[in-house]
Amino acid sequence: MFKPAIEKTRAAILSRVNQARLRRGFAGIAADTIPIVFIFTPEISHLAPYCVPVLDSRFTPVLVMNSVPASDIDWIRSIHPNLRLVELKHSLSRNSKSLLAHGDVLNDLFAIVPGNFIIQDPDCFVTDQSFWDQVQLTDQDFAAGAFWEQAKDPDHVLPHTFFLMFNVNIYRAVASKYQINAGVFRTLPPSAAQTARQMGYEVGQFPHKFKDYFDTLQAYWVLSLAEGWQFRELSGQQERVFHIGGTSYLHKTDIDLSHWDYWPLSVHYFNLRLLEQDLGQRFRQRYGRLFEMYGSADGLLAANPEFSGGWRRAEIDGILDCVIDR
Repeated sequence: MFKPAIEKTRAAILSRVNQARLRRGFAGIAADTIPIVFIFTPEISHLAPYCVPVLDSRFTPVLVMNSVPASDIDWIRSIHPNLRLVELKHSLSRNSKSLLAHGDVLNDLFAIVPGNFIIQDPDCFVTDQSFWDQVQLTDQDFAAGAFWEQAKDPDHVLPHTFFLMFNVNIYRAVASKYQINAGVFRTLPPSAAQTARQMGYEVGQFPHKFKDYFDTLQAYWVLSLAEGWQFRELSGQQERVFHIGGTSYLHKTDIDLSHWDYWPLSVHYFNLRLLEQDLGQRFRQRYGRLFEMYGSADGLLAANPEFSGGWRRAEIDGILDCVIDR
């Protein structure tokens, strides 16, 4: 009982500090522009030169640092000297390996951002400027996104968090009514659990059978749909907007490289190509295992002809051609 109380106090202090930092970082953004938030962690710092798209005046990028080392932050500032950057406080004990949960960062964003905003994973890349023409919400849309799945049991859309635009007013109304937030839930509050049952979720039932909890934002998705709000599906997935995924962990994990039609190899190849650029030199030691495994991106291709001649390699090369020369 004592330990949870300490953790709750710690989380509350960090949240107050980080909301103040975010508020300063967002200060002065015009009311008619939409912030696009990129949340960086240590394993994806090297993506900073490539993930921020060319944007018109409707959008304002904001780079949020979650446990990113000071040397990486200085480097990112040098890459993007004119962009807004917010360094979050991730620990009260100077634990350099501490990392804020994604849901906690989102909760602080929902608390301070006055209007609608977008989150875009740093390993999500827009390769066609026309994609942005459709990025908008109606008053009936609780969110808009480029990535989703169609859940079967129960049957409803399940947005993914790689690229999302949020209707902040709807979020705050649903979160307040049901006493939920963007985080992970193993047990829903009573009124939320009752409404979730109307969507087909009995107690102990969750969107993914391999997870015994509602993952980040999933409780919100279910309750918003139950309330009659809509999810706007943005077109262009794997055509104009791409999510790489796995960057932060696949180089540390032994996995079947042919999994999902060579998806792990595509992630390795993508990151090797970026790390081989001049801008990636400072990160090569951090990703040393990739170079130990393959030697180089060309070495990966030579050792894996099935991937080399397949559609995933062609897709990755197309993304790289767009983002490296941006």
